[in-house]
Amino acid sequence: HTGTKESGTLTIDFGEGCTDSRGNERKGSIVVEHEGAWNLPGSAWSITFLAYSINGITLEGTRTVTVVRATDSLIVCDVTLVGGRITWPDGRFATREVTRRREHERHKNHLLDRLIIYGTAQGALCNGRGYVIEILEPLRYDRSCAAEGVIIPVMGVKFIKRGNRELTVDYGDGACDNVVTLTHKNGRTVRYEVGK
Repeated sequence: HTGTKESGTLTIDFGEGCTDSRGNERKGSIVVEHEGAWNLPGSAWSITFLAYSINGITLEGTRTVTVVRATDSLIVCDVTLVGGRITWPDGRFATREVTRRREHERHKNHLLDRLIIYGTAQGALCNGRGYVIEILEPLRYDRSCAAEGVIIPVMGVKFIKRGNRELTVDYGDGACDNVVTLTHKNGRTVRYEVGK
């Protein structure tokens, strides 16, 4: 670590290879940079992968989180991912770029905390097909639902376009379930339980 509590850089260097107790081998470095006091407006931190790989799979890109607003009950952050890329040992790769806003609603009882997320993402899958994701209605994650095993949003709508395919995903009205409603561009609608 270099710098101070207010501004600095933390580098996690795995060198030419480091194997953990589960047999995963990591190489390269992860660099974390921070600016400003934690969770104060204007503060920011980023994570960058430098020649980093795990079990031969290479990760690239920089993820940055900037605090826009902060109170005792709400923290609002802008989140970006630039140059996101994963490359497999056989040369296949996928890319991803993200621009989103994240609102963390905080409560004295943390079990009642919520995350509200909206924004866009785009990139390409390992087969070369591009995709675009747009959150049409903010996605809401409830911590109380996560405690019941529901880790997907419980409310909100997102639109996914991949080539000529278009799909709208509706996460419902806030009920703690893994059920989503999928609507194809031809108007066909199906209900689907995630994880089944």
